[in-house]
Amino acid sequence: MRSLNTLQGRIVLSYTSLIVISVAALSIYIFGFVLEFHTSSLQNRLEQQTALLGKFATQYFQGDITLEELKNISQDVGDIVEGRTTVIALDGKVIVDSWKDPNVMDNHLDRPEIQDAMSNGTGKSTRYSTTVKQDLIYTAILIKHEESMRGITRIAIPKSDLSLTYNTIIATIAFSSLLVISFSIVLGFYLARRTSRALRAISESARRLARGEFEGVLESNGSEETRDLAEALNSMARELSTIIDNLSAERDKLSAVLNTMDDGVIVIRQLFYLRQGEGIIELINPAAEELLQLSQDIAIGQRFMETLQDHELQDLVSSAMDTQVQKHTDIELLQPRIYVSATATPLIQDDNNNRGVLLVLHDLTRIRRVDVTRKQFVSNVSHELRSPLAAINAMVETLEDGALEDSSVSKEFIRRIHHDVDRMRDIVEELLELSRLESGHFSLELTDVDPIELIQEIKSVFQEQANNRQISLNLIADDNLQSIRCERGKIYQVLYNLVDNSLKFTPEAGNIQISTTIGNDGVVFEVSDTGIGIPLEDQPHVFERFYRVNSSRQYRGTGLGLSIARHIVEAHGGTISLTSSDGNGTIFGFNIPLRG
Repeated sequence: MRSLNTLQGRIVLSYTSLIVISVAALSIYIFGFVLEFHTSSLQNRLEQQTALLGKFATQYFQGDITLEELKNISQDVGDIVEGRTTVIALDGKVIVDSWKDPNVMDNHLDRPEIQDAMSNGTGKSTRYSTTVKQDLIYTAILIKHEESMRGITRIAIPKSDLSLTYNTIIATIAFSSLLVISFSIVLGFYLARRTSRALRAISESARRLARGEFEGVLESNGSEETRDLAEALNSMARELSTIIDNLSAERDKLSAVLNTMDDGVIVIRQLFYLRQGEGIIELINPAAEELLQLSQDIAIGQRFMETLQDHELQDLVSSAMDTQVQKHTDIELLQPRIYVSATATPLIQDDNNNRGVLLVLHDLTRIRRVDVTRKQFVSNVSHELRSPLAAINAMVETLEDGALEDSSVSKEFIRRIHHDVDRMRDIVEELLELSRLESGHFSLELTDVDPIELIQEIKSVFQEQANNRQISLNLIADDNLQSIRCERGKIYQVLYNLVDNSLKFTPEAGNIQISTTIGNDGVVFEVSDTGIGIPLEDQPHVFERFYRVNSSRQYRGTGLGLSIARHIVEAHGGTISLTSSDGNGTIFGFNIPLRG
């Protein structure tokens, strides 16, 4: 049954059905024609033989031949027709019969064919013979001579002989029909297979096109129609291949642009079954994933109302969808905590229907942070400069009011003025140093430096300050350390800043450790303390300029030291890092490559 569902099966079934019906109709017609022809021929032959027998019977009735001669003639005619011959008198008495003894036969005047012959000259019937006990086909003719009736001649043949003939005809026609049908089926299979093979090839080619495989060329074999269809598919494949290649190139360009954009891009498609102002996320680029901490695998295909968990973004997108007007706003997102400039642009189709919204997110977090840091820096620098300036101004006014005459007071004021001037000079120099490092307009004066000697000098500088606060200041160094190639003053400045910070943020009775060891990337310096630590959220920003973890002014400084340290280390080809947690101390480490 499954094969009937194929095109080949349906073609063969249709073709075979048509042939069978046609052959059956033709066979019935031929059988009827042959049957009629055979019956007519048989009837004519029987009538001719019956008439011939009638001539001899007439001679008998005229006395020209004897009864015995009539019997012999009747027997010969019966042999010729392979049937029964009978001569009957007008009163129904049987005179001669080729199969039976006339003396024992009944009067035949009441036989149907005899009655018809008496009335019409010719009689016919097909009936069961009680005399010979079988079905016979009778033909009877009235014998006349010179307008006077003399008797009746009758010839009968067994009906079984005619049935046998009919069966032979039927068998012959049936056999011929089966041969024709068989040949037609074989031919139908061949033609259907040829056609279906061509169509299957075309179908497979269409499936390859649907899968995006355009390299195969369909052979143009088969009928004219299939050749035309194959050529059309090949032409369509070439055109589709060109179109797909162009689309792929455009898609790759767009993908490259989206993937390299710093701005987040989200395409939200509006669907007819969603309520007004809603849509699903159709595209999200890596920048948007990073900004919103989303994953493409999770976000794409989801409703943006459920995915973008911020009511301001939701309102912005919904408003752009509803009004079909571009909307813009600056938003502070809480999860994650970032600042973005969001622009929602409606995507309008040719029929002026709203297809969706293009949402572009520009990260303002760094700009905001730099702005905040700048303000803090200005405030800190202003404070750092204002304090010594105020002190200098006060001391100058005091000296002007007469304190200049007191040598001890004037000397102390001059010393303090010098100290405050030095503080302001240090601040200005740090600013200039950072500016020079960031611009890259400087060169290092490299010399061979002993790292152990360097950390020993740093310890000696801060030892008294550490002792005053009961802070333990320890050194750890690997034996036989090689000297490093660096600008000694710059590396000294880095270590100074790190140890100075540790002293600022380590409570009394704490511990600070300065170490230098050999690592995979050269000589490693570390400054670790048991101080207050640095919160996790501040750690990514501690090396930024102007950044201060603790904004309180109880800790003096401009927030430039660590930024300067990072630039110095990187200028030497090294890296600087920190390890810390809030309340559990801090470890600052950096490496300087060995002499090459």
